[in-house]
Amino acid sequence: MDRHFPDQASLLRMLARQNSKSATTHNVPLAVIYGAERCVGVTTLCLNVGAAIAESGRRVVIVDLDFESDGLAQLCGQGAVASISDLAHSRVDLHETLLPSVHGALVLPTLAETGSLHAIQPPSLQRLTDQLQRLGRHADVVLIDAGSRPTPLTEILWRRAEHFILTACSARSSLTAGYGAVRHLLESAPRANFGLLLNRVSAAQPEEPIIEGFNRVCQRHAGAAAIGVGAVRHALEVGAAQASCDAFSVRYPQSAVAGDLANIAKRITSLVFDASTVQLYRRAA
Repeated sequence: MDRHFPDQASLLRMLARQNSKSATTHNVPLAVIYGAERCVGVTTLCLNVGAAIAESGRRVVIVDLDFESDGLAQLCGQGAVASISDLAHSRVDLHETLLPSVHGALVLPTLAETGSLHAIQPPSLQRLTDQLQRLGRHADVVLIDAGSRPTPLTEILWRRAEHFILTACSARSSLTAGYGAVRHLLESAPRANFGLLLNRVSAAQPEEPIIEGFNRVCQRHAGAAAIGVGAVRHALEVGAAQASCDAFSVRYPQSAVAGDLANIAKRITSLVFDASTVQLYRRAA
């Protein structure tokens, strides 16, 4: 069997979830993963956390909205059929660009197009975000790879996402870059809180003091709280999974990193659906 596509059990699970929830009309919550700097593993985390969410029984669509990279297509071993500008300008049907992936998840890989970083008008980006939130036929949650460069689309996602997750390494330089990214986004729109996800953390380095310290700085100087989402330990096997176009949890299901990813998936879904419920009650009121 071609490993780039889900096995029969995963396909049946995906179809069963879609059929059981085909009448979904409410907006689907958005969870955005954004890098404090380049090369902190945003795309790898998106695919692997999305696979863990799907394995837990939630329907998930994983979307690549990083203008500078076609990383999701490379990790999945599947060719992207559209760019972000194609989607924003409705040159392709968003539903027709979704591809099956591991554990019944769906992925939407996009082509790299650095020249469009600031070229797409905000109304088109707003329309694209609206379309992602209307993926209720396919998803319980949409998980978005937003890259690591500030763009008008990043600012829209900062305002619209139920949970916006900053990803950084545990190095001081990465955390400093992350703080700068948060300050920049807060200048575009206020936000009470955001998530902090640490990647490539040493097994001997506890993440709690790092997250607590970052949260204190953000609350004191930026007026926004950093909520800990979890940490992924450094592991050489991650590279092997990438080279084989497999999700980490598929290739190394018993590893400590697979456990990290499962815990992060559980934490993200909890935060996202709590935020989504609060917004639903506010609209009803």
